[in-house]
Amino acid sequence: MQSPPTPPPDTPVPFSYTINPLEPTEYSTAFTIADICFAPLDTLIFKKDSYPPSPSSSAQRTKARIARLTNSTPQPTLFKATDTLTGHIIGIPHWTIHHHDEEITQSVTDAVNNIVNASIPEMNRDAVRGFYTMVTEGKRDVLRVDVPVRGVYGPRGKDFPVVKLTRRVELETVFVHPAYWRRGVASALLEWVIKEAERLGLIVYLEATEEGRRVYERVGFEVVRGEWFDAGVFGGKGGCEYTFMVRRPTGMIAD
Repeated sequence: MQSPPTPPPDTPVPFSYTINPLEPTEYSTAFTIADICFAPLDTLIFKKDSYPPSPSSSAQRTKARIARLTNSTPQPTLFKATDTLTGHIIGIPHWTIHHHDEEITQSVTDAVNNIVNASIPEMNRDAVRGFYTMVTEGKRDVLRVDVPVRGVYGPRGKDFPVVKLTRRVELETVFVHPAYWRRGVASALLEWVIKEAERLGLIVYLEATEEGRRVYERVGFEVVRGEWFDAGVFGGKGGCEYTFMVRRPTGMIAD
């Protein structure tokens, strides 16, 4: 399935869409749209002038991402917004529900190494390591609820607490094809996640770039941690603001 074309500027386009579960056969299409939406962020962890990657590397990356999605525990929930006129998929939300506190016994180093080792040749492995170390440490610090005990959190060879992360709905991603921005699609997709979290009495956790942050704030998310990723430190170019956000269910008081 091809990505929907961008309409000419200032051209009225009749528009309606439906929201339904995303089928496994549509995962490749979803990742194609994701790559379009997240290109500004992706370029920060690629070697200079190496984005977009070659067709073979793109296929390798998509295959690996589908495998991770299929083997995830708990199993993720994925929906799609579909343009009723064209039949094109135009947006995807992807979330997981953690009904109980989650104990993490893998070190940050080992978790990040798994990501680095799966990198395609066009990626800047140092930048990948730097970015995902920032993300992994930030997530664990924001969500941790445990009393420290001896374990394997932190650099190899040292004793750090095992990390226990709070129960939650984790919004892994939500994205809408740029041709359909500012039409309320992202807000509609977020409503599905928020309603489920409200029903379960769970916080919703997500990570966002500066552009996405404004969308999330409009539906009740708040920034609880902010970072700046500088690709220049790793031989790349550019940087981005990266935020960790939560939305608490109605009536929950912040700690």
